[in-house]
Amino acid sequence: MLALFVATLSGTLILYQGQEIGMTNVPQDSSWTLGDFKDVAVLRYFREIAEQYPNNADMMEKAYRAALARGRDNSRTPMQWNSNAHGGFTDNEAQPWIRPNPNYSDINVAAQLGKEHSVLEFWKRIIALRKEYRELFIYGMFRVIDWGNESVFAFLKEAGSCAALVLLNFSDCLSPVPKEISNISLQLLLSTAGVQVDERYSLLKPWEGRVFLRLSSDNA
Repeated sequence: MLALFVATLSGTLILYQGQEIGMTNVPQDSSWTLGDFKDVAVLRYFREIAEQYPNNADMMEKAYRAALARGRDNSRTPMQWNSNAHGGFTDNEAQPWIRPNPNYSDINVAAQLGKEHSVLEFWKRIIALRKEYRELFIYGMFRVIDWGNESVFAFLKEAGSCAALVLLNFSDCLSPVPKEISNISLQLLLSTAGVQVDERYSLLKPWEGRVFLRLSSDNA
């Protein structure tokens, strides 16, 4: 859903390595040690805590947990290409500069390539859609529908007489589509939940995103 969100917004789309396969933060458990961190800001933070609270294991544990949650190393682990050693980032003999995330055996490019419902293949589809309708998604004007809806973020991208409607369910519950679109003729272009054409006005599934092409000039 977040991929669909950013890919339908105006401007330059930026993907950071690993985002296209759903790479995760480093393990939030004790398997990631103090010695595994490479971020200079985190290492300086550890030194400051050690100097300010010498031999205070509780404070160092809090610093460690904070680094796990917010440290920049979360986005710097090696790209996970396959399930081989180091996620295929290097061969068996070479050591990458930072420890790979151990979930590379499950989350990697090879495991998702060509798999219809994978994160990687969804990114390919949404990027192709963005290119096909570039005047709408890259350059189109942005207009929010139903500002008061706290669950579904709905907006139009408009370019001349053309428009695309994007619905994003930012909740873990089934949510109705905004009533404002009931009088609009729409063609379903993509759903993150695999919704089909005849289901396009059905309840949005938890965390689902849908994008439509408006077929008439009716106003929302």
